[in-house]
Amino acid sequence: RPITAEQLVYRFGNDLGLPMETQKHAINMLVEASRNGLLRTGKDPKGLAASVIYMAAKAGNCRKTQAEVSTVAKVTEVTLRSRSKQIRNKLQ
Repeated sequence: RPITAEQLVYRFGNDLGLPMETQKHAINMLVEASRNGLLRTGKDPKGLAASVIYMAAKAGNCRKTQAEVSTVAKVTEVTLRSRSKQIRNKLQ
């Protein structure tokens, strides 16, 4: 079975040493964005997970750089930024 973005959020969050509260916030953002019409088909779950982790860490004052998150997630910073923008648009 393919791994989901939600599972990857916990993996990346643990690898980055983020508190569980921040990881749960990331999951909630992903769920809400999906509910608001975020298209996930054809999107690499690593990019989605990395983006919500980055945004949740930023919101929770556990600042991680784009480089740190993209390295752990094995995605480019460009992917991280573009997915973050798509997700942010669905959270408003």
